[in-house]
Amino acid sequence: MPSEIHRLRERREAIARLREIRRNAQTAFAIHYSCESFYDTVDGRTPRISSISLRRLANGQTHSFSIHKLAEHKGYDLADIPGYYVDLEREMLNEFFKFMHQYPGYVFVHWNIRDVNFGFPALEHRFKVLGGDPYIVPDEKKYDLARALVSIYSHNYIGHGSEGRFLNVCRLNNITDKDALTGAQEAEAFTSQQYLTVHLSTLRKVDMITVIFERAEDRSLKTKASWRDVHGLHPKHVVECVKESWFYASIAIIATIVGLLGRVLGWWFAVL
Repeated sequence: MPSEIHRLRERREAIARLREIRRNAQTAFAIHYSCESFYDTVDGRTPRISSISLRRLANGQTHSFSIHKLAEHKGYDLADIPGYYVDLEREMLNEFFKFMHQYPGYVFVHWNIRDVNFGFPALEHRFKVLGGDPYIVPDEKKYDLARALVSIYSHNYIGHGSEGRFLNVCRLNNITDKDALTGAQEAEAFTSQQYLTVHLSTLRKVDMITVIFERAEDRSLKTKASWRDVHGLHPKHVVECVKESWFYASIAIIATIVGLLGRVLGWWFAVL
């Protein structure tokens, strides 16, 4: 039973946080980035960053930072990017962290961006390696949607499969994944110097993250979790489920209307 109670508390907190961020969508971004494979860097250095995208939850306005855009701006041939990569990456990350510095207090909704291999710490570390001074986003302003879905729907909400939960839950919900690559495909595209392909994947993924976030908040997200997976068997779970159901909400609305009509009719007959 203690684990059931913990599950209930964790689920309630995840839903409350989700709703809070949606209510304050004007101060929240979805964020994703791409990099070379952190498994294939044989010299021990940190993976190079190739593209970062952010999408404001309130209006869909998207901001992006990428190696190929900078190279094009400077007039470099795309084939020559490897020779300028360090300078381009430093400038891209400098622009990114300047952008982040403009939005203190904002929340950043992400998908598994949480450690020094792939996460905010990885971006910060990479910029430091290149001689920069990164803006540090406070941990409480980072919202991992991947973990939130597990808290709300349980680990059984979707399978990993060969392509991971992210793409699988999008396909289950008919969320457009055009141009989106798996992590392995992005790393392969990076190695092949297909920087535009990687950038398009990053842009698409912030769109996908936003749609998942919105559907999870309005409870329209489809999952493969059973009722028991989501709610468990503890009596408190049953009460929570009833409170969240449309049936309960409808009964409450009808009761309110009936009560108001009763008062109006009582006043009317009293006047007569």
